[in-house]
Amino acid sequence: MKVKQYRKILLLVLMICAAILFGCVERALGRQLSTQQIASEWSAEDSYAQISCFFSKDAAVTKDYVIQLEQKLKTALQEASEDTSDVNGRTLVDCYSTKGELTLYSDRASITARAFGVGGDFFTFHPLKLLSGSYFDGEDLNKDGVVIDENVAWQLFGSNNVAGMYVEINGVQYPVRGVVKSDKGYFSDAADEEEAQPMGALHDYVAVDPVTERSAVVNFPVCKDNIYKIDVEETKKVIERYRPEFIIFGKSMVLHKEPVAAIRQFGDPQGIPATIMYDMAHVMGLVGDHFQKPFEEGAEIVTGSTHKTFFGPQRGVIGVNYKPDELKYGLWKTIETRAFPGSVSNHHLGTQLGLLMAAYEMNHFKDAYQSAVIENAKYFARCLKENGLDVAGDPAIDYTETHQVIVSVGYGAGPEVAERLERCNIIVNYQATPDNEGFTASGALRMGVNEMTRFGFGKEAFARLAELMADCILRCRDVTEDVERLRSQYTQMHYCFDGAQMHAALEEFATKTGV
Repeated sequence: MKVKQYRKILLLVLMICAAILFGCVERALGRQLSTQQIASEWSAEDSYAQISCFFSKDAAVTKDYVIQLEQKLKTALQEASEDTSDVNGRTLVDCYSTKGELTLYSDRASITARAFGVGGDFFTFHPLKLLSGSYFDGEDLNKDGVVIDENVAWQLFGSNNVAGMYVEINGVQYPVRGVVKSDKGYFSDAADEEEAQPMGALHDYVAVDPVTERSAVVNFPVCKDNIYKIDVEETKKVIERYRPEFIIFGKSMVLHKEPVAAIRQFGDPQGIPATIMYDMAHVMGLVGDHFQKPFEEGAEIVTGSTHKTFFGPQRGVIGVNYKPDELKYGLWKTIETRAFPGSVSNHHLGTQLGLLMAAYEMNHFKDAYQSAVIENAKYFARCLKENGLDVAGDPAIDYTETHQVIVSVGYGAGPEVAERLERCNIIVNYQATPDNEGFTASGALRMGVNEMTRFGFGKEAFARLAELMADCILRCRDVTEDVERLRSQYTQMHYCFDGAQMHAALEEFATKTGV
């Protein structure tokens, strides 16, 4: 990228549009633009010089103009050179950019974001932290593409490992070439977190911070000795400082109860008008006496999935505890409208009967099922630890209070270990931990005991499974046959109705409803 022994090496930064860089990176670029001394990092000698040119909006600079200027500079530099021995060397390294605002579309969402149109060797001058994919440079044959930051990636795709996927801009499809780290912002600084991301489809309804131009979201501070548990005292400080309008509890890696009651009891006396939402997607089947009751603890809105710990077909639920005469009841009517017809095109009536029976079964078996799931998860976690694996969570409570058990397997090792286990017929989910920068660095395995609990797994079976997983993970042993033997002993589904019980439940339903 650098040519030595030339009298003058000029490095040019011009303002014009080519390929596209999206996301909240203006603050990071701004800090670099203030100095524009990247050349000084290339050599201790005065072999390199750098020039930056800035054009006004009405300068009418075109891409052809830039190309012509670039060629003239290269010719002049070659003619002025004292040493032409390196005939293939580059006398000029340049880039060009302009900024604006564009709307991007994916199959699941859209977002309007600040955009930089860039060309040449832009990332030589502005080296952002690449999380996945690659940059583009001046030598690329295919210069069409976009680089997005992780915040944009998560909002559009629900992941930052999306290189090769497409976004639509002004009706044209562009490939995502790479994903870069989001710059730390005002709100993430407050929470002492690397990032602050709005959750999924909520991004359309989250205010934008005028300082960072990012979504005005502050992540919960977590305990220093357990990144899976919210630090309640530090959270109180954040709430007191920002007086948030909306507080969302819920995560995909959930080992602990959420401190709903503690936060409600803290905020209400101070007159902080926060609406508390509890996303129980993963733990809906555990909500109750054996886990926690979000409505009773102070949540106003709950959301959930009917196909995880709750053993029904794939559906979702939204509920509130507002009464028709309360001011916030209008929020519920808005939610109803947004859900249907806004987000849901039909009711998928074919799943309704399955959901009904799942609800009957859950109500009938919940005490036995919930206690068994939580007990099995705790015992499984202890067994994994005893077999030498690094189990996440608080050992004082047997690492977990839910159906989930999380094992750390090393930075970036999650996908390989998960694949190795799958070849042995053990299916787990690799995940990026809260302190990993993205899924490309996934260093953990997330496991749920609920399904095998329904197939009759108890302490003996989970202890054996822990041994087999340790053999596979730590000693790279093929345990396929051992797993098959273990699994073959548990084929009967539990915590569900037999034929007679199902007919009785349906008769009861018909009597109550008159159907």
